[in-house]
Amino acid sequence: PAPSAACPTARRVASISAGSTITWTHLDNGDLNTAEKLNNSLRLGSMHGEPRYLRTSGDSWFILHDSNKAPQQAITIDLGKVMALVRVGCWGFEDRWIKSVDVQSSADDEMPQYGSERWQQWGKPITAPLSAGPKYKDAVDGMPTLARYVQMEIKGGHNNGRLGARVGPIFVYGWSDEDED
Repeated sequence: PAPSAACPTARRVASISAGSTITWTHLDNGDLNTAEKLNNSLRLGSMHGEPRYLRTSGDSWFILHDSNKAPQQAITIDLGKVMALVRVGCWGFEDRWIKSVDVQSSADDEMPQYGSERWQQWGKPITAPLSAGPKYKDAVDGMPTLARYVQMEIKGGHNNGRLGARVGPIFVYGWSDEDED
């Protein structure tokens, strides 16, 4: 995916190398394997200076819990500072579809609690055909949204929504004040 047509000079601002961090509402702090798979959502690979974590066997992408185990799940990205954002999204896979993505953001100094009214909604959730490929949301009314935190509630569509979605690269496009210098 690329920046929105309304802001073609926006750049990808959420990456491990840029200092962004990523969390999940159900991450067990002792589970290094799951944490590294989640971090892979922000890593684009060695070609882009961000080598991905690869397992010797099994899958290296992050998969959300099945809906019967955890019906409410959110991935949150801390950009480390407030930036102007214009597009947020993620990549889905054929074997564990993404049915919908609900995007919210916050410019608060500290990350709001999950479900808090301090999150700013980016319009209606993205609903997409059950297929692979990018699912993204442009800023409401095409206007840049100031945010430090981006929260994505992702629902799976495979097996009537019961299986958790496989989340590929997450992308956040925008800029910071330093970009203008």
